Amino acid sequence: MASAIEELRRASVCELRRCLEVFSRVGARWMNVHPDRHTPMHDRSFYIAQNRRSFDELMPDAHRLGVGMMIENLPGDYNSAAQLGDLLEPEPELGLHLDIGHANLEVRSNTTEEILEAYSSRLRHVHLHDNRGGFADLHLPLGAGNIDLPRVIRCLKRRGYDGTITPEVFTSDRRYLTYSRDVLKRVWDETIV
Repeated sequence: MASAIEELRRASVCELRRCLEVFSRVGARWMNVHPDRHTPMHDRSFYIAQNRRSFDELMPDAHRLGVGMMIENLPGDYNSAAQLGDLLEPEPELGLHLDIGHANLEVRSNTTEEILEAYSSRLRHVHLHDNRGGFADLHLPLGAGNIDLPRVIRCLKRRGYDGTITPEVFTSDRRYLTYSRDVLKRVWDETIV
């Protein structure tokens, strides 16, 4: 959606428009979008502007169809409050999809708290998985990495979040997903703000 090749950017917008239509038919209230950051030979200001063009073109369809759009924090280019602000500030109708596992990647320390401090009013959904920091987006079961789960849950609760949280654990053994659900429930219930 930020391609320098206009035909590709327009094709992306067309596909995202189709997604909005499908989500509307199934009754979804929000559609998550990973903002584009892969525009070779162009700087950040270029792909931010291209993303904004694409969102501006999609927003009338989102309104018409009754589906909100939200962006997810991504390691590298959209993983701090300031980086997300490049899209959220000029696009007041975009919601935030906070991926707490991503907030622990390619950063000095987990950015969950700073992102929530700036944009908790726009938080629409949360993904939660564990990792060991660095560059590997491992999507581990909760407790298998180094994310301080009580701390991030406290951050969510302190800002009044009581919406959906998806344990986004990538495994073929569903017991790890069930385990992560149970860990999340226990920590949520035990965490006092």
